[in-house]
Amino acid sequence: WFAPYDKPILLVTHDRDEAAAAARVFARVGLDNTVGHLEGGINAWQEAGLPTAQTRWSNLGALPDGTTIIDVRAANEFEEGHVEGARNIFLGLLPEGDLPGKHEPIALICLTGDRSTVAASVLEQRGFTNLYNISGGMRAQED
Repeated sequence: WFAPYDKPILLVTHDRDEAAAAARVFARVGLDNTVGHLEGGINAWQEAGLPTAQTRWSNLGALPDGTTIIDVRAANEFEEGHVEGARNIFLGLLPEGDLPGKHEPIALICLTGDRSTVAASVLEQRGFTNLYNISGGMRAQED
């Protein structure tokens, strides 16, 4: 949903084989401008002293008062069960969704934490600064 079709893509992977596999998947959906991968992965990036960001992980009980919970799963998944009071904004539509202010606390949740991690990255790139990713997603809430 978010990769640019008109710009070169550099992959951050563990090795060349993983990069080649990812490039093939990208090409299948029309993202055929993969120009390479970061040798050494994210560790090499960090060792070079280049900037990184890290989203806070939390559980529902540890969120600050007034936190907006956004469930980024598809509507049918949300309807099958969700956290009380959560808003449903599908990940692919998140940038156009009804979001709180950029500095208000927002918790992101999905089934396992993968899509909510992507959601946090998308919001961080758009200037949101007070984000939490719910550890383990909805699966962790079932325990």
